[in-house]
Order: sequence, then structure tokens, then C-alpha cells
Amino acid sequence: RVPAPLGGALRRVLRAVPPSLVHAAYRQVRARLPQRFQVANFEDKWEKLTALAGERELAELYRMTVRHFTQEEIFALTGRRPGPGMYEETFQKTEGWPALSRLMRVDQRTYLPDCMLTKVDRASMAVALEVRAPLLDHRLLEFAAGLPLSLKYAGGEGKVLLKRLLARYVPRELFIRPKMGFGAPVHQWLKGELKGLLLDCLAPERLKAEGRFDPVIVARMVGEHLSGKANHHYRLWNLMMWEMWRERWLG
Repeated sequence: RVPAPLGGALRRVLRAVPPSLVHAAYRQVRARLPQRFQVANFEDKWEKLTALAGERELAELYRMTVRHFTQEEIFALTGRRPGPGMYEETFQKTEGWPALSRLMRVDQRTYLPDCMLTKVDRASMAVALEVRAPLLDHRLLEFAAGLPLSLKYAGGEGKVLLKRLLARYVPRELFIRPKMGFGAPVHQWLKGELKGLLLDCLAPERLKAEGRFDPVIVARMVGEHLSGKANHHYRLWNLMMWEMWRERWLG
């Protein structure tokens, strides 16, 4: 709803504020905010908010919440543009649907199987543990697909019908609370015990020899992250993992 020029100006203003200052201010007021604004991973949310400002297309808005690099950043970093895949195909096939339904459908076809369920499967199989997801039973999914959107999301609250049902058996204070993720403190690791590994994996001469990533852009991200000017921990982690994987398997 924000006009594009105003959104672009807002994004520049937000990005000009040091993340450390924003995080410190948030910690001071968090307890006094409405519950839905009491997030556990504020740093990640703030980074995504600054990226979203000024964007108008639903597909791009959603893409920014689940990806660590924008399309333009990928092109600047690699000189290549990713081709269309399941993500773009699903948005095209659901054109004309309500926005919330489109987002949920994209989640079902991409983020759920390719990210969340993959993580659970790998972590559980590593310790020979069988995991079941009863809420993904096909009969339950078919039933949920036919429900009106007002029973799924209303007044800033998700899982409306599920919470109403749960409230019959469990005190609300046990489940009406800020969402807690399982994120690792990567941003701290990269400034602490993994700083040496970061500088080694993403050394400009190494990237220049490999020829896949622009060493100037990567060096800028590393410098901004280590100085606290910006939080690039996910992006840097992705690049580190690629470099370590490439060195082991491709030589």
C-alpha cells in the first residue's frame, strides 16, 4: 500500500540506522509491545523489513521473506540470473486467487517440502529417529483447503480454527505467545569463533581464482558484518557453505 517512491526512501532511511542500535532499542521496549510484535528473532525480521520497503509485487514481497539474496543481488554477485522454477510456476497458476491463498499454496509446494520437512528429515535420520507430521495428513489438508480464510487468519492472528480447538483442552497462555524458532546464533559465530574460517573461505584471492562470485561485493559484506554496520550472517553463511562444499567435493 505504500507508494513505491516513498517505500524506496523509507528503505534507505531504515538501512542507514545501525542494526545494533535498532536491536538494543527493541530489547528495551519488547515487553511493552503487543504480543504479535514480540518476536524471538528480531534481527532477521528487521533485515527483511528493510528489504520489503518499496516492493509492490506479491511474488517479490514473499520471495524476500524466504530468500537471503534478491534477484538483483544474485545477478550482481554472480553475473547470472536464476531461471524460473516451482516458485514462479505456482504464482502464475494461482493468479486471481486471494493473496493469502496464493501464499499458502506456494508454501505447500516450495518452503514446506524443500526447507522445513527437509531439515526435520535430515536431523531425525541422523539419529535414526522416525518423525511423523499428523497435521499433514492428506484428509486434514483437504478439509483445511475448503475452509474460509477467516478461520485461518484474522486480526493479525494465524491458525485461528486450530487455536480455538486447542483452547478447549489447553490453557491459552501455553500456546498464545510469541513464536520461537530454532535459529542458531550464526551472526555471533561469524564475529567470534568462526571469524577465521569466514575470512579464509571468503578471502578475495580465493574467490577471484574460483571466478564464481564478485570478490569486491563479498568483501564489502564481510566488512559490514564484522563492523556491525549491517547483518549479513545468512548470506555469508550460505557463501561459506558453498566454498566448503566445493572444496571437499569439486576440488
